[in-house]
Amino acid sequence: MSGQREGSRPNLEEHGGQLLGCFCAARYPQYGNDGQVPKGDLAPHFDYGFNTELMYKDVKLLMQHAENLHVPMFLGRQVTSMWAFAMSQGEGPTDYTNLMKHIERWAGVEVRGKAAKG
Repeated sequence: MSGQREGSRPNLEEHGGQLLGCFCAARYPQYGNDGQVPKGDLAPHFDYGFNTELMYKDVKLLMQHAENLHVPMFLGRQVTSMWAFAMSQGEGPTDYTNLMKHIERWAGVEVRGKAAKG
């Protein structure tokens, strides 16, 4: 919403809009900026190449930006708290997907896709 408020348009129907394309280019650089998200299952490891400390910093910046634009982020505080928890557990230098290991432990399950299972 804050992206649209500043003039970006998602163009989701074209699978290559500005916002979606930026997300995909950053999250899936090997797929370029075509808006395509890989269809693979969760890997058996947690290593997507972005550390928790940077994720926490980016979430805090997002929250500050949304506040400056008066855009409500109803779940933003909870999300920020989750990343703060990960930081408190020493996950700063580890990949941000390691947060899932803590959630798995709380839930008593492991989240793995078909590719991870064999």
